[in-house]
Amino acid sequence: MSLEKEDLRTKHDPEIMHCLREIAAFNGMEVGKQAALLIEKIVMGEWHMVNLAIGRVKRYERMRADLGEFGQGSNSFYSDNKKARVQTSGLSCSQ
Repeated sequence: MSLEKEDLRTKHDPEIMHCLREIAAFNGMEVGKQAALLIEKIVMGEWHMVNLAIGRVKRYERMRADLGEFGQGSNSFYSDNKKARVQTSGLSCSQ
């Protein structure tokens, strides 16, 4: 018994449909089943990339918060080190 799936109807360029028919024929599948399999693979791949990006953003936000707490004082190592890097970089940074 398979899981119930939602219906999705899409329209595609004739060239895409030709390629889909060729792929389905090569794999010995019906065109609809082949399309569903490819869409599932693509959606899950994109979902994985989105989850990775969200994780990176959350880690970056935590790092920024941690550095913000660490570098609060004007005599802190972080703020002194940052000033030294900006001064020696040769770039004009007015913040």
